[in-house]
Amino acid sequence: MYFLTSQVMFYALAVVTFGTAVPAGQFVPGIMIGSTYGRLVGMFVVKYYRKLNIEEGTYALLGAASFLGGSMRMTVSLCVIMVEITNNLKLLPLIMLVLLISKAVGDAFNDGIYEEQARLRGIPLLESKPKYEMRNMIAKEACGSGR
Repeated sequence: MYFLTSQVMFYALAVVTFGTAVPAGQFVPGIMIGSTYGRLVGMFVVKYYRKLNIEEGTYALLGAASFLGGSMRMTVSLCVIMVEITNNLKLLPLIMLVLLISKAVGDAFNDGIYEEQARLRGIPLLESKPKYEMRNMIAKEACGSGR
């Protein structure tokens, strides 16, 4: 019970500090939130499917990868980080599959968390796939008026 209570408190603090202008970071809270989610799923699977030989920690790792892949759109670098954390190359295909699915689902619904934050703060951001009318623009026009 203490583990779940501390994770809820950690999640609440991560939500509060994300919008502030302090260097709080979102990578470590993302790992903690995702691993908590994965661990809860792992506890459910281990409890109801006892014949499977999978540990809850594997679900925690995959949950952290899915949360970061879906919210921050990190794929290749996150895959390397997760493999380095575990030092187990056997988990590489699972991590790659989880990252592929979470990024695809995230891209289907919205932009990444950093792009959304830049948009909310009014910071001009170049898109990876520009619209047709932006092909002949100059940088001053793309940034908008008043700058």
